[in-house]
Amino acid sequence: MNRSLASPDHRATKLAAFLATALFPLFAMAAEEAFPPTAPGTSEVKTLPAGVLLKSEATGSYFQNSGRLFGPLFRYISDHNIAMTTPVEAQIDDAAMFFWVAPGEIEKVAGSKNGVEVIETPERTVAVRGAQGGYNQRNYEQTRSELENWLAGQSDWRATDQPYGVYWNGPFTPWFLKTYEVHIPVERVATAFDLSSYRWKNRVLVVETPSETDDAFAEQLARFEATAADLSERDLVVKTQTGAENFQVSLYGKDGGRKWRQSEPLDMDTLFALIDSMPMRQAEMRQQADR
Repeated sequence: MNRSLASPDHRATKLAAFLATALFPLFAMAAEEAFPPTAPGTSEVKTLPAGVLLKSEATGSYFQNSGRLFGPLFRYISDHNIAMTTPVEAQIDDAAMFFWVAPGEIEKVAGSKNGVEVIETPERTVAVRGAQGGYNQRNYEQTRSELENWLAGQSDWRATDQPYGVYWNGPFTPWFLKTYEVHIPVERVATAFDLSSYRWKNRVLVVETPSETDDAFAEQLARFEATAADLSERDLVVKTQTGAENFQVSLYGKDGGRKWRQSEPLDMDTLFALIDSMPMRQAEMRQQADR
């Protein structure tokens, strides 16, 4: 009987078909989400839950090693019958991939072995940029740049660690339907005052100055004195701090977040217009009108 050897291309096609048949159900079914996704085109700060992650590592860039990183993790969860979750986290330099373990599956984790490390991670606060498109280095770098530019304008937050990728879809999702995120770990910037006692009660103007004789400081206090009734109407309190390197005035909302900052005395009409445009202030004005 004559036998013909399959060509390399034919064998590769059969292997791809087998993998598609074997793995598609894994990614097609609704996997448990470790945390809610951020919509493409949106930047925000969110808190990730504490949890257990599985980690694999490789030398070089993540984008050169994603297949090599995936293999040990997939074998681990398959050997221990651990359900797949989304998303997958990706450390880009010094390549690493992380699988989340669903809370109900943690008892199945059997320790670090065979190239997989078990990690317990605490709750994390991250700045996030959501995006859509192929999982490649160009898209990652573009989204990272967008997030870094957005974070630079968020005076309440500062980065504490390096950016990383977060990928929500399996390999058989068309590239144009794939969604992903870039995360940067962050922490809230401390102020010179503990403003927690004012939250949900007052807006706070924090004035920092090199000295009480500073011209900009004197001018700002004069403007506050001339508009005292308007300040009171908007539940504004003023806190001052001497010894700063430069003059600076910041507005904090009732939610505790910084809304405005500048290095020259505030124009009070501009300040009041800014506050009056805020949703919380508009609700207050409607309530006052109804009385």
